[in-house]
Amino acid sequence: MKIMTLIIAVMTLAAFPRTALADDFASPWVAGAGAKARLIVAGGPVQGVWQAAVEISLDPGEVTYWRSPGETGVPPDFNFHGSVNVGTTRVSYPAPHAVTEAGNIEAFGYQKRVLFPLAVTPAKPGMPTTLHLTLNYAACATICAPLRATLDLALPLQAVSSPYAADISKWQAQVPAKLTIAPAALADALQRVKVIGKPAWRLQASKIGVTAQHLFVEPPDGYYVSASPEGTAGDFHLKLLQAPTSPAKSLVPVRFTATSKNGAVEWRGTLDAGAAKP
Repeated sequence: MKIMTLIIAVMTLAAFPRTALADDFASPWVAGAGAKARLIVAGGPVQGVWQAAVEISLDPGEVTYWRSPGETGVPPDFNFHGSVNVGTTRVSYPAPHAVTEAGNIEAFGYQKRVLFPLAVTPAKPGMPTTLHLTLNYAACATICAPLRATLDLALPLQAVSSPYAADISKWQAQVPAKLTIAPAALADALQRVKVIGKPAWRLQASKIGVTAQHLFVEPPDGYYVSASPEGTAGDFHLKLLQAPTSPAKSLVPVRFTATSKNGAVEWRGTLDAGAAKP
């Protein structure tokens, strides 16, 4: 009987290769309609901080969204409530791509797969730490499916090698670098243009030392600002397409993200959305 039990155990292990068994550096995939998600970690903590990521794998034709989804879509929501011994968790967003949906609707997001890098700091260094994430996101093709995944991953306390370290570093490199632009320089590069109707601006990215092939503009909730290339490479036409019925301020704070073959950068500024001057 013991010999037969051993044979069955060996056959069971052979039927499930290493990749199908428990992975110390990744949570199990949680699948939904059109996508699946999991947590991965790059290894043990470095200077007290774990480098980890939320990985989303998308079916062909599906899109998931950036923190600012554009004209349509739902941004991902990361809720780490319920984690064990986690002090802070910082989520980073790789630069997005512009995707046309339903013929002429522009959305900002990702196709095929995306990793959102995480920097996890423990509440008590050296103590066991488990990351618990409730992830709400969307996968959209001809229809849009809201998805939820509950993910748990115990983080390694020692400096150990992870098969996901290189992939996490690759996606971290796609997170826009933060720039500080002097207000005077930005005012010179960003000029309001006279048009009939909604406010519009011209941005000359080269004037602030930015190489830009694509530009994404993030105003506060309730606003939507389009950005399209205009004239010389690096010049963009911005237009306020949506605003609250009674905006509280004429100066609208925005975050700009510019992407090019050299990488991505972001900076903050304001748009003068007040009434046009005669």
